[in-house]
Formats: sequence, structure tokens, C-alpha cells
Amino acid sequence: MTSAKPTPLTATEHDVPSRDGAKDSAKERLRRAAAPLFAERGIDGVSVKEVADAAAMNISAVSYHFGGKEALYLNCLEQFGEQELHTIEKLLQPSSTLEEFRLRLRLFLDEIISAHLREPSASKMLWNEVDQGFPHGHEVFKNTFAKLFLTWVAFIDHATQSKFLRQDLDAQTTAGIIIGALSHCLRTDKVGAMFFGRSITRTEDRERLLHHLIEISLYGILPPHDSERK
Repeated sequence: MTSAKPTPLTATEHDVPSRDGAKDSAKERLRRAAAPLFAERGIDGVSVKEVADAAAMNISAVSYHFGGKEALYLNCLEQFGEQELHTIEKLLQPSSTLEEFRLRLRLFLDEIISAHLREPSASKMLWNEVDQGFPHGHEVFKNTFAKLFLTWVAFIDHATQSKFLRQDLDAQTTAGIIIGALSHCLRTDKVGAMFFGRSITRTEDRERLLHHLIEISLYGILPPHDSERK
């Protein structure tokens, strides 16, 4: 039995003005509509019709543009991962001085925060995949986010070899601890805002978080000698 051909998309479904006046592609419109649904209810808790309705598009649009719901789900993750990998690879170039290392470290950590704020739904989809053992996104994670992490590890390893960091530290473990601490802060930000009056959405709190991450990562929490920071 042959499946019915998708209903042709209208011109308005292919090109839709966004809030800033630019035209969004139909695929981007579907991703933007689907990601919050997937983030909150998972792929199995969302129907194709719900995605199409949220995007104000024909129900056949998901199949037409992505080949199905799971492909759309994976594309949401893949798009997020590829964009971040491209950005992080530019930021985490080997440093020639300690000052440059600190700058690139700060830019990297700030970009992770920015990505979370720009794409909260995609971030939550990623965390859901991690928590559940990658029921759908194993290959996407391997080809994007895992490569991103290895780029981060290589950056730390180069800094260790350059003697910007302690020689007795394992690069992968160190990289995991730093990014793990930041990830925890991002995942619990709503708790911080609700109970403790702090949030990364506020510039002052974001700057404080970056400062402490860098200072604690490089110097620990014991009172330092002035000469150690020069």
C-alpha cells in the first residue's frame, strides 16, 4: 500500500514573517513549535497534530519537511548541537598566555549560559536525553555534544601542558567538574530565582556566577597568596 502524498504547502506556510520582520523557513517554524512540546512531554507525549497546530501549519508539514515526528525531534537536538559545536570550536582555540586562557575560558562559560537562555527548550531536551540514557538521541549526542565536550577537554589539556594549570590534574576530569558545576547552576536557576532571589537572567547574578566559576576553578576556595594570582 502506498502512502498518500503530503498535501502541498501553501506559500504562507513556506515563508512566514517573524516578529522582527524577517522570514522564517517552514522547518524553523516547526522546530520552534515542537521543541517546547518535546521538552515538557517528551517525544512520545506529543502528537504530530499538536506540533502542526502549534506551528499553525498543515498536519502533513512534519512529514513533508522532516519525514516524521522522530526525525523532527532529532533535528531539534542536532541543530542546537551543531550550532554550539561550531561556536565553541572557535572559542576554545589553544591559548598562548595565561591571560588568553582566562579570556577564552570566560567566553566559553558565558556561551554555555547564553545558549541555555537562547534555546531553553533544546537545552531541556538535551538534559532529558542524558537523564534517560539517550533513548532517541544517542547518535546526535555522539556527533555534536560529545565532540563539543572533547573540544573542551583538549582546551584544558593544552592549558595543562602549557603549565597554566596544575600538572597533576586529569584534563577530562577537570573539564567534567567545571562544566558539571555550570550545568547544575543552569538546571536549578528557577529554584534560585524562586527561593534565593538570584538568576542568570540578571546581569549581576550572571557575572557573579562567571567570576566564581573561574576563580574557584583556577585558585580554589582557600585564601590565596597575592603572588599566586599574578
